[in-house]
Amino acid sequence: MFSEYPLWIAFSFALFVTISEAIFGIPLRNALVLKHIPLLVFLPAFTLYIVGRTLGGAPRIDFTGWFSWLWPFLLLGSFATIGSLYARFILDVKETFLVLGIYMLLTPLFYIWGREVGNTKKIVRPFLFLWGVSSCVAVAGSIIYFGKVAVLHSIEFLVQPFFVYLFFVQKKIVGKLLALFLLATATILTQKLTGYINGISAISYIGLVYVDTSVSSKWQTAIRVVGMIVLVAVVGSSILGFIYFREYLPSGNMDVRLHQYGNVFTAFLQSPIWGQAYTAASGETYIEYTRSLNIPTHSDILDLLKEGGVVALGLWLIGIFVSIRLFVRCAMKNLKTAAFFHAMAFLAISIAVDCAVNPLFLTPSYAFIIWGSLALTLGVATDTRKGQFNES
Repeated sequence: MFSEYPLWIAFSFALFVTISEAIFGIPLRNALVLKHIPLLVFLPAFTLYIVGRTLGGAPRIDFTGWFSWLWPFLLLGSFATIGSLYARFILDVKETFLVLGIYMLLTPLFYIWGREVGNTKKIVRPFLFLWGVSSCVAVAGSIIYFGKVAVLHSIEFLVQPFFVYLFFVQKKIVGKLLALFLLATATILTQKLTGYINGISAISYIGLVYVDTSVSSKWQTAIRVVGMIVLVAVVGSSILGFIYFREYLPSGNMDVRLHQYGNVFTAFLQSPIWGQAYTAASGETYIEYTRSLNIPTHSDILDLLKEGGVVALGLWLIGIFVSIRLFVRCAMKNLKTAAFFHAMAFLAISIAVDCAVNPLFLTPSYAFIIWGSLALTLGVATDTRKGQFNES
């Protein structure tokens, strides 16, 4: 048991760094000395966990099975890591995609931890507690800094899905209405178009689940197809709204974004299959008036296309799709764990929305939380003992 505490300390520190701007008004995630502390705590802690289980006479850990669920992320992580190492040490590129690759390659460790801990209450409840505290603190901080700094910017993927969990876990209508109110509040406080898209997607997901569970099985496939069409319509209308009503929408520096997006598509068309094989720099120089800025592309998805082509984007989409499908199936199969798995399914959706216009995968604390939480939940989902806990 002692060896599990450092693992949660690593997760706690990653969450703390992620929401630090909501607490102090300062984004500690950009501080060089703090960037990789969660990783430096996690690796020896996981080693201690393995040794402790072995010496303590616990059942032998089953190291098989994880590849069948994690192979898209592992292939993409290996692709990015090898290309980035070549770029760093052979081509002398300073800013690479090494963070993307290394943190993806950690997913088997999180998966094993989630599946082998022996009792899912030790995984799910601490995770939900840390997730809930972080989300509520971030919302409270966003109220304090509202109109000054958009402290929920780029962490919408973390905050809004927790209120989806609160909605599903509540049994009474009053509790559900309170959860919807908190979700709407968090959506408004994001002060960003991404937050509004996530908020609308959350309501759409909740509505789809309710319709899906209230109709007969012969209609469920049709309902799910309609739900996907609605989701695409939401995203499409948001894009059209951005194009035609951009001056009225809460967005970032669009001159920089559009300049970068144009460069990405140009690079993609030159090598659409495997892109630049992650041998190029993760940022680019942008001249704005008298300033020279070295900034990352404001879209992880476009970076996947530019650096890894359709191969990289395809692997990422497969990994996200497999995760969402498994989480939804677990939610529909076991009512005791439904709220948790629905929240995690929407977390995966929210990550996809957020990373479309933000560089999440290149920020160590974000990457630790994203790949750690997804792989941890995949481990819990494939554990035959996952029905041992009750969220209520």
